Amino acid sequence: LQSKIDDERVWRIKEIAALSSQCFQQAGSVSASRALRRSFIPIAYAHWEGFVKKSSHYYLEFVAMQGLPLKQLSSPFMSMYLVQKCALSLSQKGSYSLTEVCNTLMTNNDGPVRLIYNDVIWTDNLNSDVLRAICETLGLDYGNFELKKLFIDVGLVKKRNKIAHGELQDVEANELEDIKVQVVNLIDIFKTEIENAVALSKFKSART
Repeated sequence: LQSKIDDERVWRIKEIAALSSQCFQQAGSVSASRALRRSFIPIAYAHWEGFVKKSSHYYLEFVAMQGLPLKQLSSPFMSMYLVQKCALSLSQKGSYSLTEVCNTLMTNNDGPVRLIYNDVIWTDNLNSDVLRAICETLGLDYGNFELKKLFIDVGLVKKRNKIAHGELQDVEANELEDIKVQVVNLIDIFKTEIENAVALSKFKSART
């Protein structure tokens, strides 16, 4: 897991740095420089979203491969398993719909459970609300992102959406450097949260 998320970070940071460097080169017309700066925003956002999606997948895969019984899973992963296992029952109305959930809780406590980890985390339009939901799903601490909320929602996602939808959204040179630093910082915070979750075995229940 560590190797995978390290590799995922490295190539993304290199590309962000390379494009940023191109944006600050003096060669080319004013319009070309302007276009380069505008293009930096969707690329930087893509690396932010891509890192969260891929590293979340790797973490889920890691937890699934532990082969833990239901009783040893933390609440977020126990909830994930029950939703995957009992999706139809949970979507039905009435108390009888909880029967399968109760049966699963009573009968699958000791044997290893099979967690589905493919296509579980959705990162489309990765604003602060989506990020919070992802952290809750994975049992990660969202607290370190609280002070980044304005940048994520306005400085990154809103600007990216405007550019991606063909609107005229200028990006000044002084803005670009700040965006680069902030995006790299966001990637590093998310990476650290996963590393901490593994080191502290946050995917395991505190009850056992």
